[in-house]
Amino acid sequence: MNRITLQEYLETYKHLRIGMKVSCDLIDNMVVRGFVNSSKDMIDDSKINMYKKDALLGIVDRDCSNQVICHNYMYQVISWYDGEKVQQQGLVNPIYAGLYKYDFDVNINIENLYIPDLISHPLYQLIRARKGVDVTEQLVNRYRPIKGKIDRWKNHNIFVKDGKAYMPIRKGDWVLRPLYDMINPFVSEKSIKSVAQEILVVGTYIHCETGRRCYALFGLEELTIEIE
Repeated sequence: MNRITLQEYLETYKHLRIGMKVSCDLIDNMVVRGFVNSSKDMIDDSKINMYKKDALLGIVDRDCSNQVICHNYMYQVISWYDGEKVQQQGLVNPIYAGLYKYDFDVNINIENLYIPDLISHPLYQLIRARKGVDVTEQLVNRYRPIKGKIDRWKNHNIFVKDGKAYMPIRKGDWVLRPLYDMINPFVSEKSIKSVAQEILVVGTYIHCETGRRCYALFGLEELTIEIE
């Protein structure tokens, strides 16, 4: 038997899913509880003081001291210093059951997609609220950032068609599926709920001293799995 990292497993077998038995340097027996999709601007100790409230939305703090992990979502309370005092913001991040390499080119209504980079974008929030907003180019331009700011909407190549906003997903992209869809053997267009940006694995294990179930977040390269 050989052990490889989850990153190597993903590159070889093109998928990861809930329930896989893994280990890390400090924990021998662990089970994959799911996957969290984060903005690529992930928080670390050197950056946390630089972030403002809007920038924090969609970013997962892997070492958060105040978090709750439930059946299909994770709630974190993130703290940062705004130059005068410490601020806090509660963030909800979905937990997905499968990570797969997609084999087709499709365009998906962003109303049905969790896009970490856009969590703080007011138009994305409006669309996700499912209030029947008619998306037009004029409406998109109204929410364009001021000159010099990053246009995350444009970075995702989102386009407008027939009153809806679509994000292109291309063959070879990594996509995430919810638990209720895992019974299906194939990744359908409707089953795609997010496109991977920065993936963290939610691992669960039994504490060797207390016997309590614990949760922790790991990078794909930090966990190993046994293969034949």
